[in-house]
Amino acid sequence: MSDSRTKGFVIAPGNVAPRYLRERLELVSGGRELEQSRWAVLTVLFIVTGAFGLPLLWRSDRFSRIEKCFWGVMVTVYTVALFYGMFLMVRWSVGDAVK
Repeated sequence: MSDSRTKGFVIAPGNVAPRYLRERLELVSGGRELEQSRWAVLTVLFIVTGAFGLPLLWRSDRFSRIEKCFWGVMVTVYTVALFYGMFLMVRWSVGDAVK
């Protein structure tokens, strides 16, 4: 065992990180301005990720709880419609290949 002292920390979920760690994370991530932008969140939801982006929506502080529920339902319906459209296209193309 070593006689030297080590500095360690544990961050439990939901707790605020120490100031020196927050400053380091802000330098690495560049802040959260883009993540908190309403338009950026909606763009990611509808154009990039679909329902996989719902955690981003729920982490955002710019939306009220009612807005989060509304956009969550809209994105889920949109994603299901996209998957159903893809299913129809695959079924149509496979049907043409078999004939």
